[in-house]
Amino acid sequence: GMYKSISIVKKGNLEKGSEIKQYIDDIFTDHVEKNEFKLLNEFDPERNELFFAKKVILVEGDKEKVVFPLVARKMGIYNPEFTIVECAGKSNIPFFIKVLNAFEISYVVVHDVDPQKDTSKLNEVIKKCVDSSIGTIIPIDPNFEVITIPEKSPFTAFKHFYDKTEDQIPTKLKNITKSIFN
Repeated sequence: GMYKSISIVKKGNLEKGSEIKQYIDDIFTDHVEKNEFKLLNEFDPERNELFFAKKVILVEGDKEKVVFPLVARKMGIYNPEFTIVECAGKSNIPFFIKVLNAFEISYVVVHDVDPQKDTSKLNEVIKKCVDSSIGTIIPIDPNFEVITIPEKSPFTAFKHFYDKTEDQIPTKLKNITKSIFN
């Protein structure tokens, strides 16, 4: 796979010097998974930024991708070394977790709990994938729309929060943003 040609050089502490992390085993167990991941990456090359991030924030969609950094900036906690990767839906999150685990890149997974949709199986799959020494999960209960605005378009959501002061932003959204950028 394409990731076999990737080596990540991390500057550790002075005694240790630079470490090189390479992953030569198969991250994905079958060719279906492999092809899905390849498709996801070719569809949005921006997702490859995850290899250069200090920390990766995995989100379900475009709305989260634009709203969280905006709110973080308003709160004064935004960190440009964190990369937000939009996974094109909750069901794709495990692919990205597997890659991040393999390269030992720290991450936080932000996903809807969706109790009304019975996605408890998928929530479990995501939970099982996470290597707790490098990743954490921040569940949004019940979902992102409820804590922001019931609006489908990322641009409208962005516009909605763009003119708001920090005080006007819902507390639940601020709390989640705080745990993401910590």
